[in-house]
Amino acid sequence: MSSRSTPSYDTPPDETRLWRYYPRRRFAQLLGEGLFVPTFGKLREREGDPFEAALVPGELAHLEKVNREHPFAPSLARQMDDVRADHIYVSCWCESDNEGMDMWTRYVGTEADGGVAIVSDVRSLRAALANADSPVAIGRCSYDLDMNREGHVTGMELHYRKRPCFRHEREVRATFVHPFRPRAGFTVLVDPVALILEVRLCPDASDKFRHAVGSMLAEHGVPTDRVRRSEIDDRPPPVPLR
Repeated sequence: MSSRSTPSYDTPPDETRLWRYYPRRRFAQLLGEGLFVPTFGKLREREGDPFEAALVPGELAHLEKVNREHPFAPSLARQMDDVRADHIYVSCWCESDNEGMDMWTRYVGTEADGGVAIVSDVRSLRAALANADSPVAIGRCSYDLDMNREGHVTGMELHYRKRPCFRHEREVRATFVHPFRPRAGFTVLVDPVALILEVRLCPDASDKFRHAVGSMLAEHGVPTDRVRRSEIDDRPPPVPLR
């Protein structure tokens, strides 16, 4: 399906590099099954951020006022939150030209040969989600959520805003609505050759792990020359002896 852009969010250029960090097991699932896309409700659980697509007090008060004037049941705010939690799907990526040590630690962990990061771009993500059977919106998150904000807020704005403490994530997310899919999320069948432009091995990856990742990619038709060692493994040249 087509992607769309509105003033409520900022869509990066097609060539913008996107990163996603995977433990080894979930990387295998991506290759074999497809891209899992959770709902906002599941994202709140998984990431531990209750403010994902949530209303702040002033916005909630505005909707409750509207509800009193034009009654809905049980309340307009509750209906809107139920839709976001159960029927709006979101795929989260990191916009960057480089790896992030904090992202490795958070999403892959410190276990030896723990996982990989895949590198894609906006164009490839849009093409991958064409199989979602719903119009897809791709945009950058803003990190200026005002807890004292009052008045009306659009649904799309809610989907692309976060608190300043998450600014380091530099998140780009794809969102879409699908009322007939599972509430926790579902897997979108993707072409790994088109989606995965590069695979970065976790820091300090062994030769055995590199071979295993290459074999996994080859099994699904992805060229093994897309595998790269982590830039965190780079070392300065030796200082010459005098």
